[in-house]
Amino acid sequence: MTRTKVELNAQQLKAVNHVWGPCFISACPGSGKTSVIVERCARLIEQGFDSKKILCITFTNKASNEMRNRLKSMVGEPADGVYISTFHALCANILRKFGKHIGYDKDMMIVASDDQESFMSQCSRHLSYEIEKGEVRNILWKCNDARENLIGPDDSEFGSYFDSSHHSKIAREYIHSLRESNRTDFSGLLFETIRLFEKDREVLCKLQDRFDFIQVDEAQDCNKIQHTIASKLGEDGNILMVGDLDQSIFSWRGAHPLSINNFIDNFGAEIIRLPINYRSSKNIVKTADKLIRHNENRQEVEFETVNADGRDVDCFYFDSPDQEGRWIGKAIQQLSGKEGIKLHDCAILYRTNAMSRAVETGLVNYGIDYQVFGAFGFFDRMEIKDCLAMIKFLVNPKDSISLSRFVNKPSRKIGAGTLAKIEKFSAAKKISILAAMNRGGEYIKGANSITINKSLKEMYKLFSKDFSGMKIGDIMEALFTGMNYLEYLKNNDEDSMQNRADNLQELFTSASNFNGDLTAYLNKIALQSGSDKDTVDDSVSLMTIHSAKGLEFPVVFLIGMDEGTLPHAMSLKENDGCADEERRLAYVGMTRAKNHLITTFPTNRPKRSRNSGVYNVPTKPSRFLKEAGLLDNAKRLQA
Repeated sequence: MTRTKVELNAQQLKAVNHVWGPCFISACPGSGKTSVIVERCARLIEQGFDSKKILCITFTNKASNEMRNRLKSMVGEPADGVYISTFHALCANILRKFGKHIGYDKDMMIVASDDQESFMSQCSRHLSYEIEKGEVRNILWKCNDARENLIGPDDSEFGSYFDSSHHSKIAREYIHSLRESNRTDFSGLLFETIRLFEKDREVLCKLQDRFDFIQVDEAQDCNKIQHTIASKLGEDGNILMVGDLDQSIFSWRGAHPLSINNFIDNFGAEIIRLPINYRSSKNIVKTADKLIRHNENRQEVEFETVNADGRDVDCFYFDSPDQEGRWIGKAIQQLSGKEGIKLHDCAILYRTNAMSRAVETGLVNYGIDYQVFGAFGFFDRMEIKDCLAMIKFLVNPKDSISLSRFVNKPSRKIGAGTLAKIEKFSAAKKISILAAMNRGGEYIKGANSITINKSLKEMYKLFSKDFSGMKIGDIMEALFTGMNYLEYLKNNDEDSMQNRADNLQELFTSASNFNGDLTAYLNKIALQSGSDKDTVDDSVSLMTIHSAKGLEFPVVFLIGMDEGTLPHAMSLKENDGCADEERRLAYVGMTRAKNHLITTFPTNRPKRSRNSGVYNVPTKPSRFLKEAGLLDNAKRLQA
């Protein structure tokens, strides 16, 4: 199909025409990097290269879908051949297809983040350790950190990641138990893929032959294991990475600017710079550029724009976060409708989720609709998670964690002690949890045993049924009905029962439209993330700066810019007072704005103590405001 090619500047043209060899595209904010990636794909296809030989790796499903749709509009049907995926989805598919070489089958399940803690606690009980919830999270965090640094449970260095030997034993038990039950978690998706590559070179060679062109978006956000996966797949060096070292803000999940430098050095990659911002006004670009130049050990790069000066960047301060929130509500009300500004054109960005409270109150006071990103989503609701747990147990009858979520809803007298007996019998007899439930009479004795065994038999029959040929939504409804879940909703909270029942019907309907099997459906949901949400028309977007990465808005309020908040005191402490990453975070926040950037901070923050109640603690304006040249013209406002 013939198409009108996009207009490109000289640097962009060089990037889209790059064909062979390693390349790093250094793309400043708003430089059109997505357009460059998609245009390069289109040109490769138009030059006769097989679209099935192209792999594009992104960081969110939303970005993948956008890239796919844009490419389809440019080249038509051949776009369907391009493999566009997140790292985790790519690894999930690799393990489902080739995981048999390391003990997985095609029904491998992904353990959701909230289920990881339950599974880790279960592993600690199996080892006769009693640990607190905080310890569980600590072990889980370090277990993920070790694997994402390519250190597994069989490596001698694994134990050094943990606070004690019994913590490392629990972590090892956790990983081995996941493998034995045909499951993995998010860090495991990456680590098990590397383990597969190392164990079976033939599989790796097949995948290397599968792709001739590898493109990695947001390369500065890749951690060590993600860079390793990309490097192994593109071992011949034909990898193109796109990123911006000044937007590296995820060190807490292992990403570091040095990874890109290592890629450039190890592969001898060509560097192409995209220094022109097409998003923001000149005043916003100048302010952000002035700020980021205070970072040490960064490459000096030009950052410019072809846009007009625009309005000045504002800086306002208030007596308290509540005043800050009220004024923002009033300001958005006044902005709305002026100069074509709509509510969905406005975003309020902050350092931590807890900071949304005062802003939400201010918006409510002025009757302004808003959406908090990273908040409670549809698949996070209790009834949805309960129903999905039923499906997980149906798919994997060894999954005692999923069983424990719904088995007593409504009450069947099956507590933690009974579940432990089921697990113990299952392990001793080397049978599934479901099969062990059918033999409860052999090991469940004493009070309530008749009632418990009757319930276990009924559940065994329900989950042993042949549901083949049924739509996923119908299977869900059959399990929901068979478990008498509606009675639980009624007894648990009759007032909210109808809303929860409506949510379940919505789940059944959407699941019935899914084209694939139960495992694929569950893995698709598990791989979804909060950053994949779409903005909603006629509502203001509230989110952390981390969540705003990759987004843009005509009007941005960057709030809470006081010392200890941005930069965050904990980050400064963990980095020996170095504010480089926090400065990059502020830079990302500023460059989300297209036309109007408003920075704000409170001069006091409320604190609470048992003896004194709530009292105000004076704050200092963020050093970043001074470095960006905004503090001299800051104005005090009241609301």
